[in-house]
Amino acid sequence: MTVRNDIWIDWTVSPRIITVRAPSVAVDIQDLSDTIRKLEGDRVWAMTRDYILDNEGKFDLGNKLTGISLRLVNALLAFEARPGPTWAECAVSGGNLAAVDDLGAAVWPISFTNFTSVTFESDVSAALISGSSGLTPTQETQLETAATESTGAHTEAAAAAIDAATAATEATGAHTEATTAATQSTIAAIQSTAAAVDAATAATESTSANTQATAAAASSATAASEATAAAIDASLARKLDSNKAIVSLDDLTVTVYDDDDVSILYVFDISADKRQRIPQ
Repeated sequence: MTVRNDIWIDWTVSPRIITVRAPSVAVDIQDLSDTIRKLEGDRVWAMTRDYILDNEGKFDLGNKLTGISLRLVNALLAFEARPGPTWAECAVSGGNLAAVDDLGAAVWPISFTNFTSVTFESDVSAALISGSSGLTPTQETQLETAATESTGAHTEAAAAAIDAATAATEATGAHTEATTAATQSTIAAIQSTAAAVDAATAATESTSANTQATAAAASSATAASEATAAAIDASLARKLDSNKAIVSLDDLTVTVYDDDDVSILYVFDISADKRQRIPQ
């Protein structure tokens, strides 16, 4: 009799779940039977509930023992879920394993968990050496039916897992593409902003240059105006000093003519002492 300490039972659910804890990846039918019986005995309150298993086999036929056949009653066997992404390949060996639900209908005895794959070969001729089956014809039929259904269920579960992995890969690819596109968009936006800043800087510099040019032009115009006024003043001063001037017959005024000796440039009054000319 071998009782394992890595097997526990959740009695609170239906069907009850018999779990082989990680990192174990294998269980022998005889060890499973012995352990379940021990756990039933350890829990006094469990004795008031429906029994959890039937087992047959290991009959002494003289030169051999028949194999053990274990039937779980409203209970399923599970291997503890793994975190992934690596799958744990788990195995059940050493006899036959079957299960029925709370109404007595045959069901697949394995409860699938994340990232675990469980395989076993139902030994419907369950002699450990050789000889006739240890099961009744009805039990053999039930086991063969359960084995066939289990193969389909396992295949569907594997296909579903592959589909889920494929979908996750595609989702990751789509997310990567979206992230790349967003990054490229952000880079383009940054480049566009930089170009806008450069354009604004150039416009500011151009405006400043235009302002400076306008100021220079204004200064130049002012200087030209001042130069022109100075030239006019100098020309007038020269004319007043050196051009023809005629004193009136009454000696009261003096007329200064322009360079053509015809056009009157300026008329001055003569002071009483005849010593000053006074602009009119």
